[in-house]
Amino acid sequence: MKRCWSGLWLMLLIGCAPSKQEQLKQIGGTWGPASVTHVRVEMQAMGGVANNGLLLPAVSPDGRWIAYLQYYGDTPPSLDSLWTGKNLSGMSLHLRELTEGSQPRVVCASGAIWPSWSPDGGRLVYVVYANDGNPSLCLHDVSTGKTQRLSVGCRGIRTPELSPSGEALAFVAQDQTSEQARLFVLNLADRELTPCPTTLANETQHRPTWTADGRIVFLRQAPGQSHVAHWKPGVFPPEPLALIPVPDTPMGRFQSFAGVGRPLSPDDQRFAYYDILCDRIILLNLRDKPQRVELKPGTRAGCWFAPKRFVAATDKELRLFTDSETSCLLVRGSWLPRESVRNTNQLILCTRGAHRHEFQVIQMRAEPAQ
Repeated sequence: MKRCWSGLWLMLLIGCAPSKQEQLKQIGGTWGPASVTHVRVEMQAMGGVANNGLLLPAVSPDGRWIAYLQYYGDTPPSLDSLWTGKNLSGMSLHLRELTEGSQPRVVCASGAIWPSWSPDGGRLVYVVYANDGNPSLCLHDVSTGKTQRLSVGCRGIRTPELSPSGEALAFVAQDQTSEQARLFVLNLADRELTPCPTTLANETQHRPTWTADGRIVFLRQAPGQSHVAHWKPGVFPPEPLALIPVPDTPMGRFQSFAGVGRPLSPDDQRFAYYDILCDRIILLNLRDKPQRVELKPGTRAGCWFAPKRFVAATDKELRLFTDSETSCLLVRGSWLPRESVRNTNQLILCTRGAHRHEFQVIQMRAEPAQ
């Protein structure tokens, strides 16, 4: 099995050569760099985790925990296993604290996929496939170590996301065909399952993300059209927010978001995705008339650092972009930004470990130089 990322959106990790301070160079344009700003970067190693070859590790919003998948089987899963669930019997889910020397614990020994965190970092939600190919949703309480398993009668479950209140779970599952997907919301109190309305012929829905006010922002597609939409169950039907060019295939949809930690900015006003045709990350301002901001060519992975700041990586450097027409070089090398630690100036990154099937986890602190 090839245990490193490949494809259009992310280059093979080739190591890194950090630099503490970098002189910025003027390149102009919206969200371009300033010529006089400096930044101080401090980095600390937080140990290694497995590179499973399918999904990147998931870091809790408080920066305390990291969840990762590890593959032990004989028949390696391919990328389409993410939406078919095939060949996942050897995939286990692990959890450990982000401190040097901490010991991991096994959350799920077999069939695990799609881990994600609750907004408060207290619960880990994931999908597990049984031997008969039927998936279930699982909620793991970090403090107690207990796991609740939920069978919802859907196939091809992916991208589960807990609501800010923790009372509902949004996920995508197979619709009428294996190529189509439908957004569902599960009320955890009464187990009521609500499908997202569809109005377009052959409509497919993907990548749900909750907002603080209870809306779900997601990708909504039909042949020949693709846009970001939002929906508030029981309040208003899906409404388009902005057109975006995302390929209408499971692989194309996956590549558009695989390297982005959370598409929505902390204030829920901006949306990030990877444009395969332009080979760069795009930031959309969803307020009023959506504005499209193109980051540097080759930016294939990134995460929000603040409501108006985004950290993006190419295969050669990591750069911080702001909406005040500035950006700054943080560090050279190959990096995968995973999560900005809530209410701090810290980031959790992954880079190549000692072996190709391993990531090294790094905590980075970035702040203006004195």
